[in-house]
Amino acid sequence: MSLSGGYTISASGAAAASLHQFVAAQNLANVMTPNYRRLGVSQTAFADGVSASMSRESIGSEDIVTDVTEMMGSVYALKANLLALKVGDEVVGTALDLRA
Repeated sequence: MSLSGGYTISASGAAAASLHQFVAAQNLANVMTPNYRRLGVSQTAFADGVSASMSRESIGSEDIVTDVTEMMGSVYALKANLLALKVGDEVVGTALDLRA
């Protein structure tokens, strides 16, 4: 895997984690809204990252525990992907310093 491939994978993972956070927040904010249809996230892995998309679920399927757990998990996923981007940037910086 190339360094740019690592950036692509980490960036797509960070975007997917952000979408998971958004969806969980929307579901929590609307848990008492009549006829609110929960949002869900489907995620597909590819060789060069992930793709995440949002969809509506059925009415009356509130699950606060799942939403809070999803939000907490997505925070860790976002942090991990951002750390991978930071490390990649540091590797490039070190390589450039060695070439100078």
